[in-house]
Amino acid sequence: MGDTVDIAWMLLNAAVLIVPIAIGVALLYWIIRLGVKHGLRSYYAENTRETAMEAPQPRGLG
Repeated sequence: MGDTVDIAWMLLNAAVLIVPIAIGVALLYWIIRLGVKHGLRSYYAENTRETAMEAPQPRGLG
């Protein structure tokens, strides 16, 4: 009976250690994913705005 309790105690300790690490990894992944998504959106918006500004304008007859 003592071995079963020891094994259960080890598994409980492992879960207590692994669960916060898994939550932290998931949170970090989510933060990075949102940051990259926002960064790409900003990059493409800026790139589109610069392209529109630099587009050649039609010249008049003058």
